[in-house]
Amino acid sequence: MVVVIPRNTPVPTRKTSTMTTALDNQSSLSIKVFEGERARSTDNNLLGELVLTGIQIAPRFVPKIEVSFDLHTNGILNVHARDKITFAESSISLRSGRLLRVEIEKMVEEANKFKARGRKTQEQVESKVGF
Repeated sequence: MVVVIPRNTPVPTRKTSTMTTALDNQSSLSIKVFEGERARSTDNNLLGELVLTGIQIAPRFVPKIEVSFDLHTNGILNVHARDKITFAESSISLRSGRLLRVEIEKMVEEANKFKARGRKTQEQVESKVGF
């Protein structure tokens, strides 16, 4: 999992990240959008999923998908993905902030508690993927 918009980022904000495929010859890419900063996505709150079809058929890590995240002051998060080669595009609008303040504070507390374990998990994932 990659944190694109860190906690306490002033809004409105726009962040862009380049993503790629994990498997050879993928024709589509699923981008799950989470709220939270824990190392494992299952420990965060799923806001939604964007599916981009028509991406470049190539070996893994070759396609370059530009994903932009626009967070507005009204809590709407617009996510837009675009393949840099085929120009295939897909967008989704999500309402962030589905968690109550108490739930957010609990998640922050848990994240701090398990930060070291999260780093170890992240290192294990990166070593398996080959980053």
